[in-house]
Parts: sequence; structure tokens; C-alpha cells
Amino acid sequence: MLNKTFALLAVAALGCTHRDSARDDRNRYLMSGIAPPDEAVAIGGGPRAVAVEVATDDIAEARCAREARCGHIGAGQSFFTRRECLETIAKEVVDELDTTHCPEGINAASLQTCLSDTRAESCASTADHCRASKICVRDSDTAGE
Repeated sequence: MLNKTFALLAVAALGCTHRDSARDDRNRYLMSGIAPPDEAVAIGGGPRAVAVEVATDDIAEARCAREARCGHIGAGQSFFTRRECLETIAKEVVDELDTTHCPEGINAASLQTCLSDTRAESCASTADHCRASKICVRDSDTAGE
């Protein structure tokens, strides 16, 4: 009986954590002054834009989720802890996606594609789905406004 109670509490806690995480993600977007991708409104027909800082965090999360899935986080691995993974990858990403390279922000649809591709990527792959050339808002994104 005690094991069933513990299991139910664990499941309930995970559900709460997921809801809190989703709320935190939404708040990050709103605090950046840009609506979350599912709420963003394209003004003048242009693409939905995401702040570089928000995209950096999202990409680091996706890449570290892949690193964890592939067993690259832990003693003797590429990253000792998840925090180390997040910090290291965020530094790499911010160098690639800074406001010099992406002055108009990140194309929200392209970001979602890069995040999905990163999460689904095989452990043997070295592809970088989230390069600036793939996800920054470009003049061609707003052509025809």
C-alpha cells in the first residue's frame, strides 16, 4: 500500500512540475516582450519572432535533453551535470545567435523545427539544426509585406 501511495505522489509531483515548467516558459516569453509562439501575432504579415535570449535557453534545453538521452551527462561523460551542460551549450548558442547575427530575433516556426529536430536527433549525429543561418529572421522572411 505504501508503494502505491508513493507512486501516486510521484506521478502527481511530476504533473505539477510539468505544468510549472510550461507556465515558466510562457512567463519567459512574456517578460521578453514577445508572445509565446502559440500566441505570437505576426504584424504586417511578417514571421513570428522570438527573442534571442529565449531561443538560446530553449536550444540549450533541447540539446541537453538529447545529451542526457544519449548518456553524455554524468561522471566520466561530456558533461558532469545537467547544469554544466546547460551552461556550456548556452554559451555556444549565444555566440552563434547573438543580436549581431540575429538582429531581428529568431523566426518562431524555424525555432520550433530546430528544437524538434534536435530532440529527435540520433546519438551518433553531429548535425546542428539551430544555426543562425537556419533560424534567424531574415529580410526574405518579411518579403511581400
